[in-house]
Amino acid sequence: MTTLDNMILGAVAGVLVGIWPLIKGVKGDQVSLGVSGFFASAICGAVLGLLLALPIAWLFAWLVKQKRDRDATSSGAEGQGDS
Repeated sequence: MTTLDNMILGAVAGVLVGIWPLIKGVKGDQVSLGVSGFFASAICGAVLGLLLALPIAWLFAWLVKQKRDRDATSSGAEGQGDS
């Protein structure tokens, strides 16, 4: 296999792994983070395959969860001061 073949195969693997943060981002109303995670995983997959794409996808999925939880906490705290 040539280097180009390895990069294409890695990018495909990165795209498949990048679907995870994309779906979490869309479901968690964090579309920009999800799309960023998708493309970052695809690019990192082309560079180092799953060795880099998988941790990047995990990182973006975690960021989506943290931001969603933080937004839910702050919106819940706003409604408590009105009573």
